[in-house]
This record gives sequence, structure tokens and C-alpha cells, in this order.
Amino acid sequence: MSEYRKTPRDQRDKYQYDTATGKIDITAQISIQWRETLHRMDDRIVDNNCKNGHPPMDERQKAEKKEWEEAHPGERYPANWNMSFEAHAYDPELDDDKQPIYSQILKNMQSNDDPLRDWLYEKIPELDEKEQLLFHLLIEEEMPVVEIMVIFGKSKSSIYRLIDKMTEDLVALKKRDGIH
Repeated sequence: MSEYRKTPRDQRDKYQYDTATGKIDITAQISIQWRETLHRMDDRIVDNNCKNGHPPMDERQKAEKKEWEEAHPGERYPANWNMSFEAHAYDPELDDDKQPIYSQILKNMQSNDDPLRDWLYEKIPELDEKEQLLFHLLIEEEMPVVEIMVIFGKSKSSIYRLIDKMTEDLVALKKRDGIH
């Protein structure tokens, strides 16, 4: 699924996820109704991204634009695009110390030297089996919630409740161990 382009009608007889390792086809594991629902959900994401990507201007912004265009004849006024947070994640043209903050946060999160990360992996066996599987799929495999829904056979809200419960359990373990 593209976040800015809907799946063409002639390709909606199947459902695939694009992942870092390739495409995953889940057509055989889901019903026709569920596949149609997934495509509708994707369509709403695309519509929302396109609608919110270029929000309408208020009167003040319109006046600013008109003033700018008068001061710069023949030039085009810069658009007020809302870029996603991930859009600024990494720029291969920049040195590591000049990378956007999001990229640096990701890099720090993936570091193996974090004591909190070590603590977290020590505490995972104390969670119940469902939460351990959820942690593995969500954090280690970086699997989308929709795929986790298929594996667990549960609704999106049920998966989010399970994520909330897992988070609460980890916070309780953190408090018990005196980690802030």
C-alpha cells in the first residue's frame, strides 16, 4: 500500500503489504469481505494524507501570500505542505551529525548500549505468552498492527487494548524495580 496512491481496481483481488524485506501476500489467509475492508481502510489513509498534506489557507495566510507574490513577481509562492514526521527521518546527503532529530532518535533506540533496553529484554519473560508474542511481532519484527490482527484473529481495538495492557505491565515492572 502506498500512503499517497490508492490500489487500482484491477489489483484489488489480492492484498499485499510492502515491508523492508519484500511484499507479503495475505490474500489466502483472509476473507473477501476482510480484504475489501483492508482496501477501504487504505483508501481512507490515502484520502486523509492527500487532504491534510496541503491544508487550506486562512485569511491571514492568503494576505501574506498576496503580499509575497507582489514583492516577487513571476515567482511561485512556497506551498504550505504538512510533511509527515517520517518524511524528515533520513537524508543521505547529510553527515550523521547533521541528520534530522528523528533519525538520531531512531539511531539511539537501535543502539545496543542502552541499559533500559537491556532491562526490558530481561523482563519480557515475565509477561504472559500473548504479550511476549505481541512484543516480538510489534517491536522486534516491526510488524504492522493489521498483520498482528490477522495472526491473533482479533480486531484492531482488541490489539490496541493488548498493547495497552502490555505497556501497563511493563510500567508496573519498572516501578517495582525502582527504574525511573
